[in-house]
Amino acid sequence: MLFFAKTFKSNNFIIVLEQELKKNGWKELIYNKKKNLNYCSNDINSMIKNIDRSRNYFWSNKYYLYYLLKNKSYTLITYELINGNWLTKIPKEKDTIFFVKDAYKDADRGNILLKDIKSIENHSLKNKGLFVVQPNIDCLLYQKKKIDIRILGSLISKNHIDYDLCIYKKGLIRQCRKEYNTSDLQSSMHITTEAYHYNRNMVQNLFDDNFVYYDVMIKKIIDLCKDLMESTIHIFKNYSKYNNSIIWNIGFDFIFDKDFNIYLIEINHNPRYHKCLYKYFEFLAKNVYTSLAKNETIIYDKSIVIKI
Repeated sequence: MLFFAKTFKSNNFIIVLEQELKKNGWKELIYNKKKNLNYCSNDINSMIKNIDRSRNYFWSNKYYLYYLLKNKSYTLITYELINGNWLTKIPKEKDTIFFVKDAYKDADRGNILLKDIKSIENHSLKNKGLFVVQPNIDCLLYQKKKIDIRILGSLISKNHIDYDLCIYKKGLIRQCRKEYNTSDLQSSMHITTEAYHYNRNMVQNLFDDNFVYYDVMIKKIIDLCKDLMESTIHIFKNYSKYNNSIIWNIGFDFIFDKDFNIYLIEINHNPRYHKCLYKYFEFLAKNVYTSLAKNETIIYDKSIVIKI
């Protein structure tokens, strides 16, 4: 019988995750059970209990991703602070813009642009919770504007032991509304999703083999996704209480610097369904959902998806 991620409860998954983080040298546990989890943002309890996030939760948590990925070059330089206090070190970068992000929220929820350390500390103290702070990079520009790449994918398992990750060969090029300016804090120059919120009827640019940088970018995206699976899939396998088939549909957001180095911005556990990417959901409906429901082998159409 086929079940979706939202049919599951988290139970001991967070404990398993903490154990894995300890193995990797992470000393400070954010989840302080003696304080009933109040050490974190107010909505963390509901987020842990939210069954839709029960297992891919750490994928959508920017802080966990930084520590779990084996290849740290795939992540932006990251500093962490909670309730105004830095967990490891204070940023040393000068004359730059910092992206301050709520670690527990995906998309652009909770993101803010700041330029000085004191403002970052005050923001964290005022809003209570764990924040990741990432300095701006010398990003790749397209038509003089900042871009990132959204790729849809699915983590698929029949038994919670064997997992497949497939990604759609096409994606979206998300572009800022205004030309890039490193001295300006306007979100319209730095946060690509701002353009979507500004005009939800805007034309979406496809990321496919017609895009000038597609070949070099898709190769790096595949390599990064392989590292993600190798770094984290054992955590999924360690939590195999259920043996039903399951699918998580997720959205990967990538950014490139001017030398075409790739960085994983975040993973969205509930991505928006853009109409121009309908072929992927058609593939899921005809191939994945049907095959799992019938307990048949999934056939991954190489013209549509890439199996990692």
